[in-house]
Amino acid sequence: MSVRAVHRYKIELTLLLVVTIWGTNFVLVKYILNFMHPHIMNVFRIISAGVVLSVLHGRRQKSLGQSFFEPLIRYPREIITIAVVGWWFYQMAFIIGLDNTSAGTAALIMASLPLWTALLSIVFGLERLTLTGWAGIAVTMAGTAVVVLSGGKTVELNSTYLIGNLIMLSATMLWSLNTVLTRKLVDRVTPVGITFLALIISIPLLALVSIPYWESVRWGEIHYLIWVAIFFSGSMSTGIAIVMWNYAIKTVGASHASAFQNLVPVIALIASFLVLDERIAQGQIIGGVSTIIGLLIMRHGRVRKKRELNARLSIHDGDKNNSVTEQSY
Repeated sequence: MSVRAVHRYKIELTLLLVVTIWGTNFVLVKYILNFMHPHIMNVFRIISAGVVLSVLHGRRQKSLGQSFFEPLIRYPREIITIAVVGWWFYQMAFIIGLDNTSAGTAALIMASLPLWTALLSIVFGLERLTLTGWAGIAVTMAGTAVVVLSGGKTVELNSTYLIGNLIMLSATMLWSLNTVLTRKLVDRVTPVGITFLALIISIPLLALVSIPYWESVRWGEIHYLIWVAIFFSGSMSTGIAIVMWNYAIKTVGASHASAFQNLVPVIALIASFLVLDERIAQGQIIGGVSTIIGLLIMRHGRVRKKRELNARLSIHDGDKNNSVTEQSY
C-alpha cells in the first residue's frame, strides 16, 4: 500500500471517528439529562467546549500575529449576532428539544440541516437552486416531516414528544441560520475564532437562563462519570471533532467528507437502541432514509452544477465580460 493510500485511509478513519463522536453525543447528552436540568447542563457543556477552543483559538491568533480578541473588536455586530442565534437560542432549543424526544429522532431531524441551510442561503442571496436541488429539497422535507410526526413513539398533536420534535426542528433551523451568518464572515475570521468568540459571549446568557433551575439539581447524586461525560460532550463534540473535521475536508475535500456525515443519524439510532433501549420505529427508518436520499440528490445537483460551471469557465477563460455565479444544490 502506497504512502498516499495509507494517509487517505487514516483520514477516512478520522472522519469515521468524528461522525461517531457526533452520533453518540445525542445519546450521551440524553443520558446526562436524567441527572441534571437541561439549562444547567448546557452551561457546563459550553464551558467545556470553551476551554478547548480557547487553546486552539489562541494558537491560531498567535500564528496570524493578531491579538486574542481582535476579531471581536473588528466585527462585534457580526460575532454577537452569531452568538445570540447560533449559541444562545440554538443551544436552548437543542437541549430542550432533545429532553422531550428520543436521541435517535433528534439526530434524524438534525440530519435535515443542509436543507434549511440551502433555503436560507437562497433568502440571503448566497445561492441559487437547480431543478435537481429542488427535487432533493422536496424529498428531504418529506422525510423530515415523517420523522417529526412519527419517529419512535406514537405522537398526538398535543403530545410532549411532538413538541420536542418541533423544538428540535426549530433548533436545526437556528443552526442553519448560524451557518449562513458564519459563511458571510469566514473569509475575514477563522472558523475556530468565530466559534470560540461567539461561544464565550453565549455563556453568561445561558447561565442567566439557568438561574431558576440550580436548586432542582441533586448535586450529591452527580457521579464523577457524569462530569466526565459533560466534559466529553462539550470538548470533543464541539471542540476537537470540529478541528478534525476541518482538517479532513482540507485533505480529501468537502464532498468526500460530507458522505460520512450521513452516518451520524445511523450511529445515533444504533447507540440509542443499545444504550438507552430506544426502539427503532418504522417511521424513523422511512423518514431517515428519505432524508438521506434527498440530501444525496441535493449534493449530486451541486456537484454536477459545479462541474458545468468549471467547464464553462475553462472554455471562456480570459473573457472579462463573462460573469458566472456559482449555484449550489
